[in-house]
Amino acid sequence: MSNEMKMTEIIAELERIDGLYERYQHLDRQMNGISGEKEKEDEALGNDVVLTLHEYREAQDEKFNAKKPSIAAPCLAAPPCAPEKPKDITAKNFFMASASGLVALGSFIIWCVLAALNSDSILVGLLSGLLTIVILGAAGYWFAVGSHKVTAVVEWQAKQAEWEKQQAEWEAAFNRAATEQESQRFLAECQTYDTAFLSLVDVCSKKYREEFARYEAGLEAIKDKYLKKLNDIHEEIQGVLTQLEQVTLIHSSLIPSAWRILNMLRTGRADTLKEAINLAADEERKDAEEAARQEEAMQQQRLMEQQAHDARMHNAAMERAAEEEARAMRAHNAAMERAAADQARAAERQAREAAKQTEMAKQQARDAQRAASARCARCANYSKCSYQVRQNAANCSAYTPK
Repeated sequence: MSNEMKMTEIIAELERIDGLYERYQHLDRQMNGISGEKEKEDEALGNDVVLTLHEYREAQDEKFNAKKPSIAAPCLAAPPCAPEKPKDITAKNFFMASASGLVALGSFIIWCVLAALNSDSILVGLLSGLLTIVILGAAGYWFAVGSHKVTAVVEWQAKQAEWEKQQAEWEAAFNRAATEQESQRFLAECQTYDTAFLSLVDVCSKKYREEFARYEAGLEAIKDKYLKKLNDIHEEIQGVLTQLEQVTLIHSSLIPSAWRILNMLRTGRADTLKEAINLAADEERKDAEEAARQEEAMQQQRLMEQQAHDARMHNAAMERAAEEEARAMRAHNAAMERAAADQARAAERQAREAAKQTEMAKQQARDAQRAASARCARCANYSKCSYQVRQNAANCSAYTPK
């Protein structure tokens, strides 16, 4: 009978301990909830102050109608940009390009003079042949290379002259606008605007100080509102902790497990308090091991998911890199094809120009021959000359008018 009474007392004491511990947890949760409510009210007050200041600033911005200082339009206009000088043309190759054209022209003039002399001299023939070679070489270089360089320089010089004209006009307009009277007007507008702006800053600063004082007073009111509740709960928690510290039936580290020990005794799984404590410790150990296994399994699952995600991201990155490389290669090939097409068109254009110049030279030679033949027909000695002499009429020096 005494053993039954002792077990009844043990169960009652365990029930009391479990109740105290549950009350402690409830009070702790209640205190955390009240602290969270206080933090929310503090945050709401801060947001209200910020919103009030924001709306006040917007209202003041709408009321602020001070005229901003204005600068004369010519003073705001950007100066014209100078044309870019051709980069691939130096003084040396420009001189060679110009010289090729002059040499071709001069040689052609000398060749025409020698042709007009109509001399049978070997020296004149050699000079004519040499000049023909010089004309073809100089003209070929001119049309292949020189004309493009000279045209680019001439165009740049024209743009440079136009830019110098625009620059002079811009400087003249700027100097007409930037007068002493204009400067005084602008400074006066700046002073007026600064005065109005500083007044707005003072008004906004005063409003800021008022709202900051309201914010501090609100925080103090919220603190006073929740302080009594927190103090009451804190005093009750201290009372519960004091009672838990006075427990002698079980060790203080076993208080969170009092419900498990109590369940062992109620269900008859243990006959003594020591046996119940051991069984409860075994269950807690098993629960902890199961929780650890579950946590490890979850970590393995997360790791596998992360690895799968990393693999997908890696594959996607590799696919993007391959696509970028293929796109770059396609762009490179297209650029090479365009460059080859441009070179082919340039070569064709140069060939057409050279053929045109050759045809022009042949036409000039035919015109000179026809003129010489016509001149020969008007000669008094026309009937006396042989066919060979008539064919070489351009070099005839025995012309006698009829």
